[in-house]
Amino acid sequence: MELKRGNAAVSILPLVAAMVPLPWGAARGETPVGRVLPPALQVHQVAVVRKPGCKEYEVVAEEFRGRVRAVVRRLPAGPNDAGVVVGYLRRLRPQLVFAIGQSAYDIVRDAEVGPVLHALTYHRVRAEQLAIPSRIPPAAVIDSFRVARPGVRLIGVLYGPSTGSVVQQANELASRHGITLFQLRAETPQRAIGILRRMNRQVEGVWLVPDLEILTPQVVQYALGIQFRRHVPLMGATRRQVQQGALFAVDYDPHAVGEQAALIANHLLAGAKGAPTLAPARPRLSVNRATAHSLRVDSSAFRALGAELVE
Repeated sequence: MELKRGNAAVSILPLVAAMVPLPWGAARGETPVGRVLPPALQVHQVAVVRKPGCKEYEVVAEEFRGRVRAVVRRLPAGPNDAGVVVGYLRRLRPQLVFAIGQSAYDIVRDAEVGPVLHALTYHRVRAEQLAIPSRIPPAAVIDSFRVARPGVRLIGVLYGPSTGSVVQQANELASRHGITLFQLRAETPQRAIGILRRMNRQVEGVWLVPDLEILTPQVVQYALGIQFRRHVPLMGATRRQVQQGALFAVDYDPHAVGEQAALIANHLLAGAKGAPTLAPARPRLSVNRATAHSLRVDSSAFRALGAELVE
């Protein structure tokens, strides 16, 4: 199935993940004439909206799709897709919209397209809309840098428009330890590279705040180059970036985020009011053993923080 916008086609991939056998017509979202399906056989529709091209978002979407008891329609939401996405959702009228990432959430937040569940979002959040907790604990970041570089005093922090509040919280904690966060705000990925190029040479570490709208592969690669040229630890935004060479990262397992979203969605689709009581997903610290060796960092020291060492 495709959405049309001008001469371009936006792919929508409908997939069924029902937990019970459905009649042929019901499997297509149709109710047989003259019959009212019992609640166990009613077909729900859920829309997943996410920015295309981000691997972490795709992992969340796939985990969610595999666990939710509904027809799932996946909508790519690029910079110019807001109008067509909102129009499609208003025609579809899904029982739930799951927005993954800040840019997708910004599109549906005030669009009146039905109940909204969101994940990997950081600001301008409406209190009545359900969220999967995914904010990075500042203490985990600061403690990791203090292990990597005891006595660290200046950390460069690259962030985007969506994640200023994350930096503000971390700044309060860093100051208690005598650490200054050298703030590098970038409006676009292109600006991010220029800002990193001009970064203060006295910086003793670099933190890429998890704003995946800013951290394109090109930005991450440039930051990795700084890590090895200047011999300073780089904290990436995801475990994947640690596998690419960043010293460490604090993030949330995208499989766990998708699973929690599906549990909440199933709870709501079954007619329950409010979100179920779930244990919050735990952040994880990943450390690249080879990079630690290259930077002369004792990787075993991170075990006290519950880190997982990766190659």
